[in-house]
Amino acid sequence: MNGLRAVAAESIRVLACVRCHQRKLRCDRKFPCANCVGVRSNCVPTPLTSRQRRRRFPERDLLDRIRRYEGLLQQHNIAFEPLHGEVTDVVSISKGSSSSPPSDDAPLRGRGNDVTSTLMEHTFLRTETLNLWKSLEQQSQDSQSDRTSFTDETLDEDIAQQTLTHETTVQRAMDQLLLDNNNHLLFLAPNMDLNLSCLHPPHAHIFKLWQIYLGNVDPLLKVTHTPTLQASIVDVVSDIANIEPTLEALMFGVYCVAVLTCTESECLATFNVARTELLAQYQIACREALLRCTFLHSQSRNCLTALYLYLNSIKPEVDRRSLCAMLGTAVRIAQRLGIHTESANTRCSPFEAEMRRRLWWSLVLFDARVCEGSNDLNLSTLIPIWDCKTPSNLNDFEIRPEMKSLLAPHEYPTEALYVVMRTNISQHIRHSDFHLDFINPALKTIAGDLCNSTPSDEIDGLTALERMIDSKYLDKCDPDNPLHFVVLWTARSQLAKSRLIKHYWACSRLPKEQTDGQWDEAMSLALTVIECEAILVSSLLSKNFGWHFSHFQFLAHAHIIQDLTRRPTQTHANRAWNIMSDDFRSRFQEFSLEGHPIFMLLANSIIKAWKAYEEAVMERRDVHTEPWIVHEMKRISSSKLHDTQVPHLLDSDGITNVDLNNFLPMPLDPFSQGQPSDDVEAYGITAASGWWAPAAECLPAGWQIETRAFPHS
Repeated sequence: MNGLRAVAAESIRVLACVRCHQRKLRCDRKFPCANCVGVRSNCVPTPLTSRQRRRRFPERDLLDRIRRYEGLLQQHNIAFEPLHGEVTDVVSISKGSSSSPPSDDAPLRGRGNDVTSTLMEHTFLRTETLNLWKSLEQQSQDSQSDRTSFTDETLDEDIAQQTLTHETTVQRAMDQLLLDNNNHLLFLAPNMDLNLSCLHPPHAHIFKLWQIYLGNVDPLLKVTHTPTLQASIVDVVSDIANIEPTLEALMFGVYCVAVLTCTESECLATFNVARTELLAQYQIACREALLRCTFLHSQSRNCLTALYLYLNSIKPEVDRRSLCAMLGTAVRIAQRLGIHTESANTRCSPFEAEMRRRLWWSLVLFDARVCEGSNDLNLSTLIPIWDCKTPSNLNDFEIRPEMKSLLAPHEYPTEALYVVMRTNISQHIRHSDFHLDFINPALKTIAGDLCNSTPSDEIDGLTALERMIDSKYLDKCDPDNPLHFVVLWTARSQLAKSRLIKHYWACSRLPKEQTDGQWDEAMSLALTVIECEAILVSSLLSKNFGWHFSHFQFLAHAHIIQDLTRRPTQTHANRAWNIMSDDFRSRFQEFSLEGHPIFMLLANSIIKAWKAYEEAVMERRDVHTEPWIVHEMKRISSSKLHDTQVPHLLDSDGITNVDLNNFLPMPLDPFSQGQPSDDVEAYGITAASGWWAPAAECLPAGWQIETRAFPHS
């Protein structure tokens, strides 16, 4: 009996004390231990807890799993290195797979004529990255196990919990070390003497601005959740001096974009304040509120949303290159929050995950547009290195914070229709060769087997995408509904623009000159882009959304003008002159365009194209009438203001001496080799290196006074 008791006593597991375990010291397992006695510390034994052994898979089990996975890869025709070969992180999953993501998120690709497989396939990245702290903790545990005589059973601590604790502890220490030392990097130092509560509008105006935001901004962005934010605003409006800083920044962001969408007359009638003055007031307040909620290292999604709304409000007033840099900061904050990856979003509640997806896609699309305008297309985040899903086609009232799971996306139009349509198109674009070749061709390997597609395959992919968009969204839209009207014409414009970019991409890959049929097809696409934009700008149905359609389609205009110069009497000639006149008239008739460098470029080319047309019709003795756009460009070219401000861009006849070919992504004639004019470079304009010209988005939706300076971008 005594022998059995001795064996039982020896089998009792004695753990290191708490202090030695935390400090990774070798404990003699006596209480008090020598280490604690030496430093005069209280020695606390580590309690015994039940736990499971680490499961060690036998080799046969591992080999069986590998064979099963290789069989799945072969079944789906995915190239791979068997067993001990190189492992790729790009995984393709068909719809039949149990882990297949929703079809809304699938980029469409052409596989010959198999449209069904095109609609069902999806390429994405495995983004569950390794955790450095976890690796360090694992290494530490293994090292301790090697140094001591006891086995894995002695290592009782949960590695995952220690990883989280260590990471949080270090982050908290760094926050304390750098507290309030770097919040001013983007917006200078905060003005603590400024009372933000005095900058809020009266209660009645708060709700008026909120209604303007809901009508003009929210349907196009969907970065805020109407039921929850409205309830929060109602709760705090009675005690405006004690608003939580993040909510206050978000409210000022709402004020900024709401005022941005108003006209001068609307601001005077509703708020009795000039639009520029009111907008400047709320922008100052929004910057101050962002500083006070430490937006540069905040972990709050609402704080990032406030920054995003603020950047939207300053877009018409700032140089696109500056805005591009500021958006880079917002994107980096978003990446730190992890809203760009599903591995982080799925750890959040369904409500929070959906709002994170909406915010990320809004940031990406805004960043892509600004990069186009600043001639920094290679900096765009519309690339296939992240895996955030597209937003679900759900109404705001169907998404609640207490939900355990989201509803299935609807097959009919909802409040989020515009966002869903744009993100589905962009999801396909960011995986396409014709997009990546203009940004970074190396990314095509990440986009999967899209990089092996031919020009005809890509066209099939766009056709499948267009059919899906039509059948799923556009066919069910009501043209008399303002939001549906915008969705219809925006989708057509984006798809036509994608095909036009695809045309340039295909031309760069083909060794022969284009046929007249190819020229006509490209001309038709460019006219469709401008026609859709002109309808959006001029229609009363889209009047409230006009602030969102300030993007001047420079590439489409340039293509049309150059093709008219080359083929003045082509099939689309009369339609082209009418559409360009309608677009310019609807956008710029109320503004003074004299002296603007972009219009100086266009004026020269438009006048030359019209001269070529006149010479051609005179030979046939046809009757022709000078279009409005030609008359306007002649007036701009001959203005005295034009001569005095930028004489180095004029020739001896007072007409701008610039070849528009220098601003196209490739010459309209694939065999012509034009170089940028020295005069143009002297003015600070260089040839485009991507799809768009340097000033593709330099024209805001509305200017307050006609004599104001134009942006440089």
